[in-house]
Amino acid sequence: MTEVNQFGPQRSEPEISGPEAPTVEGDFAGGPIEGSPAVLSPNGELSELIRSATVNVANLDRSIVVVAGGAVGHVSMDSRQPLPVTDIPELELKAVELAWVGQGPHDEHLPTVAEAERLLRTAGSALTVIAGAPGLGKRSIGLRTGWLVAHDPPTTDGKPLQMKEIRPDWEKPEAPDVSLLPQKSGVVYLLDVASEIDGWADSVSTASALIKHAEDLRRVNSYLVVIADERGWPEEQSGALSGVLVRAKTRPSPHRVAAEHLKHVYGVPDRASWVESFPPGPLAHLLTNGHDSR
Repeated sequence: MTEVNQFGPQRSEPEISGPEAPTVEGDFAGGPIEGSPAVLSPNGELSELIRSATVNVANLDRSIVVVAGGAVGHVSMDSRQPLPVTDIPELELKAVELAWVGQGPHDEHLPTVAEAERLLRTAGSALTVIAGAPGLGKRSIGLRTGWLVAHDPPTTDGKPLQMKEIRPDWEKPEAPDVSLLPQKSGVVYLLDVASEIDGWADSVSTASALIKHAEDLRRVNSYLVVIADERGWPEEQSGALSGVLVRAKTRPSPHRVAAEHLKHVYGVPDRASWVESFPPGPLAHLLTNGHDSR
């Protein structure tokens, strides 16, 4: 017996009846079954197993395929699992909560987080894409944006939304299967595709699928923050694609970042003056405006 269980509308299975049932040929749950004779005894027990069957199970999103043999025979299962999800390290969450720096090297205001947060709170797709060159703090921007949205407003039980990171462990990185992204209720997801987005064979289709997925996320009070590289997101192809994009253009002040981390993350505020730039501390010269910042 071959059975396909899909999470969605069910398709009828071929009927097996009578002591001399004919060979079944035709469409079955997405593919043909050929040469599959089966005979039922009068009391309804399967007296002759399906001897040979070919079932095409391609493109069965989130499906479980069960193939069973005789009474004591082989049973196998196959499932298309969602992409793995991991917790955000507590140290990173503590840093974006207590030691966030929104000023550049010359004390200029950096608007990226405010823009990204606005996009997540706007009706429609619960998606923001943060793009930029390496070293501009895109991950920190994404985490800070997600943290703000997760904590205001809280859920009905007074708790913040969860924050999770999706590992982009695609079977085909050049053609990501967006249908495998998780969509649990009450979660802010972070998805970093900066290292792979240039390799997407059809970036427009993949980006559009991410927008559609994020529309579904909003219905369950969840959000998606995507980290991209400088040029991979196909913003020029449509207004919908450009409308979810935020660009990081300036590094936060490295001196402020170091000082705030010493004060609030590592609990040594007396050492913050060592790296501050005004007046310059004894270690301030070790940091430059080009210092890499995640």
